Amino acid sequence: MDRRWYFTLAAVAVALVAAITGGWALRHLAGQDPAERPGPDVWAVDPCAGPDLEAHVVRAEEPADRTADIDDGGGAVPIEPNDLPTAAPSEPNLTVPAAEPPAGPAPVGPTVLQDEPPVNLIHIFLVDSAMRPIPGFIALERVAGDPNVEPSAFFSIPEPAFQPSGGLLGVACDESGLLGRRFIWRKDAKSPELTVVLEGGAAIFGRVLGTDRRPVAGARVTLQTLMLDNRWRGEGGSPYATISDEEGNFHLDGVFVGPRVRCVAFLGTLSGQSRSLDLTPDGVAAAGDILLAGRAAGSGIIRGRLTDERDLPLIGQTITVRVERVTQEMVTDAEGGYTLTDMPTDRPVAVTIEVPTYGTWSRTTTADDFACDFQLVPQGWGALGQEAPPLFAATWFNRAPIALKDLRGRVVLLTFRDFRMDGDAGLATIRSLLADFGGRGLVVIAVYNHLSGGGSVAQDLVTTHITGLFEGAPIAGILDADPVLVADLMPPGRPPGVAAGATHWLYQVHERPASFLIDKKGIVRYLTPNENNLREWIVELLEE
Repeated sequence: MDRRWYFTLAAVAVALVAAITGGWALRHLAGQDPAERPGPDVWAVDPCAGPDLEAHVVRAEEPADRTADIDDGGGAVPIEPNDLPTAAPSEPNLTVPAAEPPAGPAPVGPTVLQDEPPVNLIHIFLVDSAMRPIPGFIALERVAGDPNVEPSAFFSIPEPAFQPSGGLLGVACDESGLLGRRFIWRKDAKSPELTVVLEGGAAIFGRVLGTDRRPVAGARVTLQTLMLDNRWRGEGGSPYATISDEEGNFHLDGVFVGPRVRCVAFLGTLSGQSRSLDLTPDGVAAAGDILLAGRAAGSGIIRGRLTDERDLPLIGQTITVRVERVTQEMVTDAEGGYTLTDMPTDRPVAVTIEVPTYGTWSRTTTADDFACDFQLVPQGWGALGQEAPPLFAATWFNRAPIALKDLRGRVVLLTFRDFRMDGDAGLATIRSLLADFGGRGLVVIAVYNHLSGGGSVAQDLVTTHITGLFEGAPIAGILDADPVLVADLMPPGRPPGVAAGATHWLYQVHERPASFLIDKKGIVRYLTPNENNLREWIVELLEE
């Protein structure tokens, strides 16, 4: 036989064998039961005796040592190394694409295995009050769940796509359901870990009164939680609900500790809220009387309490209160409380309180809010005499971004201004100070109030203010960042009253203008609402 015919027949035979074998292999893989294909060990959590929140978790293999951080709202505490395990990375989910048998003896290419896209995980550790790992369950709102989860002391949960500024409400409990904790999770770039301490539940009791201040039977009472953005959120299908008895009394038992709560009562079109409560493990909390109010426009009630920087009530304090365009004066009672009646119930309302020596404070709330509290602190409180808090800048003007720590060895004048103050006479003084002392080490940074959604408009206003009213002086400027960035630093349940920005909150600036002087060591030394004493203070600090 001619050698060319021999090689031709051999090549055809090899091609037929490859086609038949490859087609059989693809048909076998395509027809394989999905349960037999490789994939990660995925488990889901069943909500325990807490709010009706579902969660999806990945069960860990053999966790390694780690240190977990405390969650302010959820009662997490630091864990020393070697105390708790961490999750080993799960195997990638390898899938085989389905393939049709080849139509003829054409060559078959290799099967390509695809990796599943990576998922960001939240690592949650459960411990008891002695900091020992304890098996249990967790549930996190807006995350899908599965009832076949096994109890574990460690869970890895995929980060939910929706992450509100106030955080997501979760609940954890042990196998018995007697120990637990309600917690708030919000994405933190520093650490995706959370340690939750499970403790005994608390009891809450109180009484529901009608508009005539007589006990009301049959009112439904449930809970609301104070989230990280200082807004109250209901707990949906929470089991923490009860009905008031014939004398208006109600009891809620086994409420897991965690973020601050308040009781909410409903009866037909009437509703009311209790004061806010901090629960303690195995403790008893008195919600007091809940006064029901009508839902007709103008029938609402707003109550609150004023406290000072030491959290003591401001008793007998004359205050000016403005709600929308209506202003009235009143005097706080023996507990520092105030009451506003005939409030609109069809929309949120802004309550602005002006207090001598404490300035002006504002909160947006709703009618029938009986916990519209204000903790008032003097301008600059908490900053004077301390290391200067950092600057949170959405945008820098006139210079590249710089940290205050990088300015050690120089005197910094940090002045809080409002770009809507066209008649700001203090700017001429600051220009003069910079001209006289700029060569000796004085740095001036102007902080402008944050505007939600201000964008390019706010930036144009700041640019005009710096280049126009500062007349081109070499003054650095920043547009303050969103105050949500420092929401974790707010006292629990005490809205700061500072809505102008994150840096304003850290320096407790609630009225502008205000100017701080920071010495060469980075310590905040002086504060003034005007520019009268700046010159002599600057000379003193430069000579130190």
